[in-house]
Amino acid sequence: MKKYWLFYFLSFLTLSACSLSGYNRGRGGVDRERVLIVGTNATYPPYESVDEQGRVVGFDIDVATELGARLGKSVEVRELAFDALILSLKRGRIDLIVSGMSVTPSRLKEIYMVPYQGEEIEELFLISKQPLGKDPGKFSQYSSVAVQSGTFQEEYLLSLRGVHVRSFDSVAELVMEVRYGKSPVAVLEPSIGKVTVEEFPEFSHCLVPLPEDQKIFGYGIGVSKSRGDLHKEVIDHVREMKADGTMRRLERKWNLRKD
Repeated sequence: MKKYWLFYFLSFLTLSACSLSGYNRGRGGVDRERVLIVGTNATYPPYESVDEQGRVVGFDIDVATELGARLGKSVEVRELAFDALILSLKRGRIDLIVSGMSVTPSRLKEIYMVPYQGEEIEELFLISKQPLGKDPGKFSQYSSVAVQSGTFQEEYLLSLRGVHVRSFDSVAELVMEVRYGKSPVAVLEPSIGKVTVEEFPEFSHCLVPLPEDQKIFGYGIGVSKSRGDLHKEVIDHVREMKADGTMRRLERKWNLRKD
């Protein structure tokens, strides 16, 4: 009888140890104590894109790597659809969002956002295969308007009456949508729009002012509201990266500033 009791006791200890190990490692067997899982959407050069070797690279990836080092962790980058990033963060599948995500009032209701780069956005960037008219910001005049899913641009367009919005996962899809005449215009965030027209100079483009209550407050690193400790650490490290010149150096590396 004692032999069987000892067997069950040891089995219980083994199962308990496995459960704790699984908790610490999280989904996918990753040790969350040692690895920082960062979610991004690699369709926004120079912030994030996929290089010729299939690696996700860019300003945001360098920022995430630097944050990981300062937190004493290695970094695992997971590429997700842009509109899946916040849900993945809230469900604990990733630790941070570093993906050129604009700080908006609606996002701040769902997650913490730590501003790290970029100025206030006051305008939208329109691209078109055809010359744009005198009032390009009257979006209801177009048969459809292409935009990336999950962005503040999409949220703004969907709030307007009489606008047919076509949403896509990537900037590349927006370019193809306009290039082949499926939608007469696409709407981008200004810094991404400038990069896009450099690569596709055949597009017409213009800036459309945003209403005062729709202006954006730069880019933010997303942190779950259940992770107050991590939120504070990210705030502290971002502040350090700005103070010691790291952020400025990375901006220069990716041509986000010229000084």
